[in-house]
Amino acid sequence: MSTLQHLISPQASDVGFPVQRLLPAAEVASVGPFVFFDHMGPARFARVGTAGDVRPHPHIGLATVTYLYSGAMMHRDSLGYVQRIEPGAINLMAAGCGIVHSERVPADIRADQTPVHGIQIWLALPAASEEMAPVFHHYPAESLPVFAAEGVSLRLLIGAAFGLVSPVIAYSPTFQADIELAAGATLDLPPDYPERGVYLAGGRLRIAGTPLEPGHLAVLTPGRSAPLEAETTARLMVFGGEPLEGRRFIYWNFVARRRERIEIAKADWATGRFTPVPGETEFTPRRGGSDRSEPPLQRIAVQRSRTRPRSQRCAGSASSRGCQSNETGSSGVETGMGKLCIPARRMPVWRSGTLAIRSEALDRASAVEKPPTRVTAISRSNPNDLRASSIGSLSRSCRETPMCLPAA
Repeated sequence: MSTLQHLISPQASDVGFPVQRLLPAAEVASVGPFVFFDHMGPARFARVGTAGDVRPHPHIGLATVTYLYSGAMMHRDSLGYVQRIEPGAINLMAAGCGIVHSERVPADIRADQTPVHGIQIWLALPAASEEMAPVFHHYPAESLPVFAAEGVSLRLLIGAAFGLVSPVIAYSPTFQADIELAAGATLDLPPDYPERGVYLAGGRLRIAGTPLEPGHLAVLTPGRSAPLEAETTARLMVFGGEPLEGRRFIYWNFVARRRERIEIAKADWATGRFTPVPGETEFTPRRGGSDRSEPPLQRIAVQRSRTRPRSQRCAGSASSRGCQSNETGSSGVETGMGKLCIPARRMPVWRSGTLAIRSEALDRASAVEKPPTRVTAISRSNPNDLRASSIGSLSRSCRETPMCLPAA
C-alpha cells in the first residue's frame, strides 16, 4: 500500500492578492478538522490605496488560524481586538456562533514593499463548540515550541506532535507544524493521527520516495509512517488530526453541521444582525457582491462520530450578539495566556505517540487575555493607520468543488 493516499494540486484564486487553494478539494474534503487551506502570496502591495485589504466579513462554526512567513497583517474584530501578526506568530479566532473581522495590510508593509506571504487555514469546530462564544487569541512566535536537529528546524503551531505540545488552543485532537529541512535532511512523520497532510511551500521533497512538487498537498495513508527527505532546502507544513465527527456544510465564510444554520447566518449578515467591527465603516457583501444566481448548498460528508454534543445557546441574534453556555460548574485555570474558564467535567484523553494528552475542554473555554485594544476611529482615507494584524478568512470566493460553494 502506498504511503500517499492523494496528491492535490493547487487551485489559483484571488482575494485581492494571489492565493493557492488546496482544501477543500475534489479528492478530499478535509484533513482532520482542517476544511480550508490557502497558501497566500508572496505579494507586494501599492504604497497608496487598499489593495490586499479584506473588508469586514462574518464567520460561524470554524476557527481561523493565520501564520505568516513574511510581512505582516492587521486583524480587527467585533470583540474589539486589534492585533498585528508577524512571521512566526499565530492568530487564532474561533467564530463559534458568530464573529466579524477585517484584515488589512499595515502602512509600513506597504511603504517598505515587504512581501506578505503565509498560510491561512480553517478548522471546523466540533459539534459541542459550534455555537460557543467567539474568542480571539494571539500567540507570539517565542511562545511556540521549537525543535532543532541536524538539518531540521521545526515549530509546532497547534496540538501535540514530535514530543512537543503547543500552547495554542486546540478544539479537537489535531496538530500543525512549520518545518524547514536542509538539502539531504530526513524526518519521519509518525502515524499518530488518522488523517495527515504534507504541504510543500517551497523546495523539493520526497515522501517515501515519491516526489512532491512545490505548492502541492500530499494526503497520507492512515497508519503508515511517512519518511520525508529533502532534495533541496525545503519548507513544508504538516498537519492533521482526528476525522470530523460528522458532515459539514460550507457556504462563503460559514461552516455548519446543519443547512438551516447557514441560512440563518446568511440572513443575519444581510440584515445587519452581526455585531460590527468597531471603527470599520466598510463591509463585504455576501458572495462578494456578485450578481450571479445563488448555487444550491452542498456539504462535506464525514462518517465517524467522536464528539458528544453539549448544551449551548447564543443569546441575542442567531449569529453573534452575545453567545453563552448553559453549562454550570466551570472553574478558572491560570495559563501563560491568561485565565481560562473550564467546564467542570471529566475531560477526554487521547494519545499522540508516547504522549498522553488530556483535553481541558478548550472547545468550551473562554480565554481572558489582556484587555483588548479598542478602535474608536479609522481614517476612511487610510484604514491602515492603526498597526495590528491577522488575515482571518482571506476568502471572498470558495473553490468550486463538490464540497464547497462558489461565493464571489
